[in-house]
Amino acid sequence: MGKKQNSTTTGEPKKQKQQKAPPAPEIPFHEQLGKQLSEKFMTIIEQHDRTLTRYFEEQKPQYGHCVRRCSEESSLKEVIYTTTDIATAVSKMSLVRDGEHKKAPKQKTNFVLDDLNSTQIIEQLLSHYGRMTHMGVRDHSYEFWLNPSRTAVISYRLCGKVAVISGDPVCPVWQYQDVLKEFGKWCKSHGYQYAINGASKEMAVVAKELAWSTITIAKERCLNVQSNPVLTGSEGKRIRTQCKQLMKAGTQLGIYSPQHQRDSSIERTIAQIYEDWRAERNNTTGPQAYVTVFDMFALSRLMTFIYSYDAQGTITGFSALRQLKAGYHIDPCITISTAARGTVDLLLIASMALLREAGIDRLALGVEPLDEIGEVTGMSRTLETLTRKSHKLVTAELPLGGKKGFNDRFRPDDSLEEPLFLVYPNSPSVRQQVAMAHFSNVQLHKALKARYHREVDTKIKGYWRRRQDGRIMESTAEVNVVVAQSVTVAA
Repeated sequence: MGKKQNSTTTGEPKKQKQQKAPPAPEIPFHEQLGKQLSEKFMTIIEQHDRTLTRYFEEQKPQYGHCVRRCSEESSLKEVIYTTTDIATAVSKMSLVRDGEHKKAPKQKTNFVLDDLNSTQIIEQLLSHYGRMTHMGVRDHSYEFWLNPSRTAVISYRLCGKVAVISGDPVCPVWQYQDVLKEFGKWCKSHGYQYAINGASKEMAVVAKELAWSTITIAKERCLNVQSNPVLTGSEGKRIRTQCKQLMKAGTQLGIYSPQHQRDSSIERTIAQIYEDWRAERNNTTGPQAYVTVFDMFALSRLMTFIYSYDAQGTITGFSALRQLKAGYHIDPCITISTAARGTVDLLLIASMALLREAGIDRLALGVEPLDEIGEVTGMSRTLETLTRKSHKLVTAELPLGGKKGFNDRFRPDDSLEEPLFLVYPNSPSVRQQVAMAHFSNVQLHKALKARYHREVDTKIKGYWRRRQDGRIMESTAEVNVVVAQSVTVAA
């Protein structure tokens, strides 16, 4: 009687152990980063009490019917492409007014970055047709030529008596030939020649149809942020690990959108970081190519900035994202000299994460010059040979390996890679070639001088090495012979 009855004998059901709920799956690092930045981006709009619809109405109320209506729950991609929507509306407005513009034969066509009356039109055209090679639009040394109908703009820099165009005309491809014809007439009236640096393959096709000269000189390299292996974690684990460690150590990320907010303190700090970085870069002794001096907050509707800051709130670096017709271009992506190691990588990873969250595919890294010239068309064989030799000489003296090495670490998508061209109407003149070299900050005499010094150093080191080995020894006159031989080789 004192025995405990078993539940099987009493017929009572056996109590089952409650199973523990499986742990929630860990959100990947790039998704956490993307959501964090996108939430900050949307908060910017909410803090200023502007829904997207109200923002459009305040900017262009008379063209509200052309703009896609968005609610407060609009996606990040819709927010990030607001400028494109406004551009569509105003492009239609410009086309309606074509006849009105043509009635004014003396209408101004040439502008600079400080001309406020042209800035809005330029921003709208760039948001709709802009390419990576239009990076010079934020440089005050460039000028803008607007066609009379205000449906196309050309960004160029005067180098002597040659207008060197940066990238394609900013307009639809089907307008290229007509726009360049108009621009050519304007150049002729001012005594200028012109050429194109960084033309796309579409522009090269137009040039070949016109029997112009083209030279394949560089390539555009891009990241596909939706499938990038470094971002998603299948490659580049060291980069991701370092980024995680930086954030655990106190480095934080912020986002700044000048089209939705203006903060003079942030802008001053970003501008100063850029000026300090430029000063340090200019102090290097080696020659540099493709030097562009940005006004960080010019054409601000096209810009979004991601910045890093430490535990004290001090901004330590930033990446600048410029909107293109397809994706974004990141330039610059820099830090202060005392920033923690790996901060540049973190800023680039954060930029990719934000665009991925927004559903945008393409992030352009910039121009990467070719070691050797590719296809050349429209030139005589002699001129082509000289061009190839001079290019090889110059590129050997430029520090181009660092940029390529940095880009390779983040696995650019080969399918997004595009060739870039130099384009000369007809056969290039000496003046045009000199202007093109000046535009790219390439100085042939400095390249020759650098090669001369390198050859002299090599010969002298070889002489002293052989002397120490006992193979050479007599007078210092032998050194003079070596130097003279080096001069001949350099020449």
